[in-house]
Amino acid sequence: KQEQIENVVRMDRTKAHFLRVGASSDVSDAKHELKSVYKLDKKLKGIKADAKKKKAMFREGSQTVKEKHEQLMKLKKSAKSVEAEVQSLRNKVAKLMHSVHKDKNEEANDKDKEDAERELLSSALMKRDRRVKRVDKVERSLDRMQKRFAKLHEAGKPAH
Repeated sequence: KQEQIENVVRMDRTKAHFLRVGASSDVSDAKHELKSVYKLDKKLKGIKADAKKKKAMFREGSQTVKEKHEQLMKLKKSAKSVEAEVQSLRNKVAKLMHSVHKDKNEEANDKDKEDAERELLSSALMKRDRRVKRVDKVERSLDRMQKRFAKLHEAGKPAH
């Protein structure tokens, strides 16, 4: 019986030894897994902090994008306004150019009419000068005839 008890005790010691070895291995595994959990927890905290930073940066970027979009819309609106003003000025310039061409054409027509009137006036003056010269010539001729007639009349001769 003693042998049996010794065998049971040995078996219990062996069991206890295996249990200690198993527990030691489990403790070692648990420590290793705990270290892994701590590392993962630390990584998770880092990821959360990074996500928080990136989220804040995203908000800032979103705000900047909104502001830039608003600025762009204002610039587009201003550009349309300027474009309309430029088009209006182009239309005014076109009207002025048309008016200038019209005025130049009218001026050229007026100058042509003026030149034609000058030519007519010059021609009329030349005709008048010729008439005046003929009238003067005829008057001189008439004066000579009257003088001759007067001389003849004084001399008593009949006139032709």
